[in-house]
Amino acid sequence: MRYYSTNKTSPTASLKEAVVRGLAPDRGLYMPERIATIPAAFFKHIGEMSLGDIAYVAANTLFGEDIDSSTLKNIVNDTLNFEIPLVKVDDDRYALELFHGPTLAFKDVGARFMARMLGHFNAQEGRETANSELQYKLAELKKEKFEGRVGEGLALLEELCREDKGILTETEREMENLDQKIEEENRLLGNIQHIREQRKALEAGCRQQEELREELSRAKETYENAKELKKIIAQVGATSPKEMGKVMGIASKALAGRADGKAISAKVKELLN
Repeated sequence: MRYYSTNKTSPTASLKEAVVRGLAPDRGLYMPERIATIPAAFFKHIGEMSLGDIAYVAANTLFGEDIDSSTLKNIVNDTLNFEIPLVKVDDDRYALELFHGPTLAFKDVGARFMARMLGHFNAQEGRETANSELQYKLAELKKEKFEGRVGEGLALLEELCREDKGILTETEREMENLDQKIEEENRLLGNIQHIREQRKALEAGCRQQEELREELSRAKETYENAKELKKIIAQVGATSPKEMGKVMGIASKALAGRADGKAISAKVKELLN
């Protein structure tokens, strides 16, 4: 698969070249020359598939020509080693929560995947891969600098990237700080799962209460209808099923809108037996 720049002035690149460069020489973003169609069977059975399997099918559709299936599957599984739950908002509306990764940000999905792709291509050339995620971050910063959003810090970061020991030490320090921040946020958010479970239990209790209320309402209506039918039977003096016709003529009008004819007939027959 070849990749072209969205600015369309740079030569096409291989997947490896596109991943390593981050941006095309003309500052455009790399896009695949074609996107294969995912088989219809995938969408038919998507509800039975795990997050990793769904992501692998999508990744294989885009990158399967350039990366063997076992390697690509490992990259996907290593990237998505955290939950990405689909949460119901209301009827026919769901939200995909992308903030459960290591840094509690939606970029955990894309950045982690690209970092592992970069690590894969680095490993092919015998390079160290420990700093692959920071290298990907550098590519992001280069793009942001071009768009006028980053200042003097980029030059220092580029210098560090040329000194493996320095960058690894700096990376470890940054990871320690990040771990501390994550640990602190996890403590603050530690009760979220408990709250969710309580909410589910409350919703289940509300549903049971509503079902019970409806059941009681139906039972009351059945009782009132039977009471009315007994009065009608006494009024016409019916004593056997042979006299159902006299009862039904009055009962059908008296209970119109409250019970259907079949239910009225069955109850009258029961009371006359």
